[in-house]
Amino acid sequence: MKTLVLGESPEALYFCQKLLELEVGSVTIWGDLNPKEILEKFKNLEFLDLDIGYWDSLLKNLSKNIYYRNEKIVRIQKTYIAHSKKEKRILDTFKVVYEKSHEDKTMETFENYDLVFDIQNEFQKPKWIGNDSPAVQELKASKTNKIFYGTESFLLENVEDKVAIIGSHPHVLEFTKCHDFKEVILVDSEMDSESLLKFNEEFEQKIIEFEEAKKNGSRVEEPLKKVTEFRDVVVTNVDSLEDKDELFLTLERPSFMGEEILKTIAAKQVFVFTGYRDSNERNLFLLKNDPGYYFVNSSLNLEGLEESWLNIKDDFLQFFSKA
Repeated sequence: MKTLVLGESPEALYFCQKLLELEVGSVTIWGDLNPKEILEKFKNLEFLDLDIGYWDSLLKNLSKNIYYRNEKIVRIQKTYIAHSKKEKRILDTFKVVYEKSHEDKTMETFENYDLVFDIQNEFQKPKWIGNDSPAVQELKASKTNKIFYGTESFLLENVEDKVAIIGSHPHVLEFTKCHDFKEVILVDSEMDSESLLKFNEEFEQKIIEFEEAKKNGSRVEEPLKKVTEFRDVVVTNVDSLEDKDELFLTLERPSFMGEEILKTIAAKQVFVFTGYRDSNERNLFLLKNDPGYYFVNSSLNLEGLEESWLNIKDDFLQFFSKA
C-alpha cells in the first residue's frame, strides 16, 4: 500500500517514522521542504528546545527509507465513488492532483495513495495582520520581503533600524530578546521587561543630555522615543510605495471600541505575532471525515505527538494488510 504524509515540520517526519515501523508499505512525504531542510529550519528556532539527538537519528533513518515530492498540489480528491456512498469510499484511492511543467507548459497530473496523513505544526499557519483576516493590500505587501509572520521572524538574519511588531502571541517576548532594536512600534504588543527597561533607560538618558545641551546653548535635535505603543487598534491597510523603503500601516479604532483613532505609521519591517490558525486550508474535494484521510494539528512535544499517533493508529490499521 502507498501512504502519503503531507507536511513541512518535524511532526510530519515523526509520522513518517511511525509508519515505517509498522512495515505497511511505501511512505512518501510531500511539501516544499525536504526532510533535511525541515529539521534545519526548526533547529534554528531555539526557543523550541528540540532534542537534537533524537531528531538527527530519526532523520538519518528516514533519508534511506521514504520518498520525497515537492510539486505544487492543486487538489486532493477521489475518482470513482461519490460522497453519498461514504461506507465504500475507502475502496477508492486518494488522487493527489499536482502541477507539472514541460516545455514551458503547465499541466495537471496525479498520483494515487491509499492513505493520506495531513500533518500540521501548531505554528505552521500564522494569522494575518488584520483582525483574523487580511488587511487591505496585505497580500500584496506580504510579497515585498518587508513583512514577516510568526516563526519565520526568528529566521531573519538582518533586522532593520525601525520595525513594527503586531500582536500579543507569547512568541513576541522570545523575539524581542533576540534583537537589539533601535526603534520599535508596538501595536497591541509588548516587549520582554528587560528589553523595554533598557529602551526606557536609554531614552531618559538622552533626554537628560538634550536638556543639558540646551542649557549650554548648543543646537541639538530632540531625541525621539524608541518605543511607541498603540493599544486596542486594528491594522486595516498596508501600503508600500515604489520610492520608499518602508511599509505604511493604517491603524484604526472606531468609536464603538472607545476613543476613535485613525493613524498611519511607517516601518522598514513588520513582524506579525497575531497567533496561528489550526484550520485545514488545502483544496480538498473530500468528505469531512473521509475514511483514510487524517488531519493532525500537533505540537513538537514528543508526548503530545505520541498521543496524536495513538489516537488514530487503531483506526487506520484496519485498512492495511501485510504483503
